[in-house]
Amino acid sequence: MSSDAHLGGTTDRHLLDDVPAEQYGVFQHPRRVRLLAALEDLSAPSLSELTAAVLEREAGEGDVPATRRREVRTALVHNHVPRLDDHGIVEWDRDRDVVELRERALLQSAALADLLEGVDDERAVLDRVLDPLRLRLIDELAESSRPLSLEQLASKLAAYDGVPEADRAKVGLHHSHLPTLEDAGVLDYDRRAGLASLTEDVPEIVR
Repeated sequence: MSSDAHLGGTTDRHLLDDVPAEQYGVFQHPRRVRLLAALEDLSAPSLSELTAAVLEREAGEGDVPATRRREVRTALVHNHVPRLDDHGIVEWDRDRDVVELRERALLQSAALADLLEGVDDERAVLDRVLDPLRLRLIDELAESSRPLSLEQLASKLAAYDGVPEADRAKVGLHHSHLPTLEDAGVLDYDRRAGLASLTEDVPEIVR
């Protein structure tokens, strides 16, 4: 982590500062998350291979109706792959009919896909988690071996450029961010004690 000097003090930069704001919206679709997770495991797959990999992650093993396969392939061709290509996340070579990751994103698609396992409202989970401040919060908790207090979290987050000062951050954490992440199943928040910790087996979301 690096530091940049500003008038009135020093603020830290976080890895997430390098993630373009519009990229969060790109990741807020469950199928897109699974598509990117599949690309991390495959080497330049064809669209047919990518369709099969996405279907396996969505439906598990077993027979998939041809209509479902066509629906997924159509969505990849006309929506998800072009959008990821436009954002520079994947490269789609139409002549060779292959899709490749341009580079690994800071947000781990496989980890996000794991968060969706057994969830009824997948888009709601992604919407709750994919927020720059909440991801920093998850990252801070992941680096700690014990629960962190509201004051500790507010102080840590206030060190980052663009985050409210500690008192305001504390209010936002208590009333919004921590309860929202608890609803997403990512952390446990003891309101009475003012302590937060990640739930067991939460995967590392930020590289």
